[in-house]
Amino acid sequence: MNPSARICPRCGTPYRSDETICVRCGLPLQYTASRPVVYQPAPPQKSRGRLVIFAVAVVLVLVGALAFLLLGAINPPASGPPDLSGLGDVTAVAWSPDGTLLASSGSDHHVRVWEVQTGKTLLTYTKHFSTVYAVAWSPNGKLLASAGFDGLVQVWDARSGATVYSYTAQQTQINAVAWSPDGTRLASAGNDQTAQVWDATTGKNLLIYRGHTGNVMTVAWSPDGTKLASGGSDQTVQVWDAATGTTLYSYHGHTAQVNQVAWSRNGTRIASASADRTVQVWDALTGSNPLTYMGHGAKVTAVAWSRFGEMLVSAGDDATVQVWNATTGSTLFKYTKHGNAVHVALWSPDGLSIASGSADGTVRIWYALTGQDELVYRGTA
Repeated sequence: MNPSARICPRCGTPYRSDETICVRCGLPLQYTASRPVVYQPAPPQKSRGRLVIFAVAVVLVLVGALAFLLLGAINPPASGPPDLSGLGDVTAVAWSPDGTLLASSGSDHHVRVWEVQTGKTLLTYTKHFSTVYAVAWSPNGKLLASAGFDGLVQVWDARSGATVYSYTAQQTQINAVAWSPDGTRLASAGNDQTAQVWDATTGKNLLIYRGHTGNVMTVAWSPDGTKLASGGSDQTVQVWDAATGTTLYSYHGHTAQVNQVAWSRNGTRIASASADRTVQVWDALTGSNPLTYMGHGAKVTAVAWSRFGEMLVSAGDDATVQVWNATTGSTLFKYTKHGNAVHVALWSPDGLSIASGSADGTVRIWYALTGQDELVYRGTA
């Protein structure tokens, strides 16, 4: 073969010396005296920048996976039902008279009725428009009363959820509701500086008590239904006649807001929980203060007597629930399983258990003297 022949090395087509591109296949050509030379485009170079980015991404993924595994080994996920604490605070809890049901309310605007044994939600009441601060069972267990920021006291059927009455006279935030022992009257306490008494059948307002000079945070009936005790932001506990509204006693032992008051079962003593971090026990007849409990490290939000009056339970913003001797003030047990402030604590009707509701979004039922959990309810906040 003539070494000087000009032939396209790709397709074999002859070409002239003045041609630079093969007329048949389009290959770029350059002729030299010795041989045809093909213009080969430079092979593409791999991008080192892209390789570096890819390598860094792989390393980050591996590091993240390793961290996830290590954290999972150190803090394994909790077993049991999911934590629904994002729903908000549990603000109130009430036992049914027979102790088989609980009603709980919260900042999600709802009241839920549920079984104590199973934690199964039976009913959700949704007629309030904002946070519900109070809920109470009627003495016969057939009705519930609830109230809150919307200024409504609503009475409804505990089984069906049907609204029976709705009281609107206070028209301000209502912090507490309480049934009279015979179930014929309801008392409410609100931010209009009053406590009011209603006919539970007709909704007629029977009495407005104006003895306080600040928000009234709590109200409770004496066991015989003849008197009421109330407390509030004016730092006082006041006892007054349930029929006439006449002030009978006024206690001034607290140095901050009174959040809850509770009568002993025999009606001879009153316990009051305050933002001054104390619970004080008063003689309901003389007003003397025989005991001050100082076991909490933050404001105390709740207090309740045991069934036979020998113990008290209190709860507060220190996230503890404390059981203590009502005569000596000695702490018997401290429950610390809540993850945030505890707003309410109540003894079960049989006196064996305590239900406590917290800003952690849970209601916990536990044995009063051991702290062993019976049930953790996360259906509301």
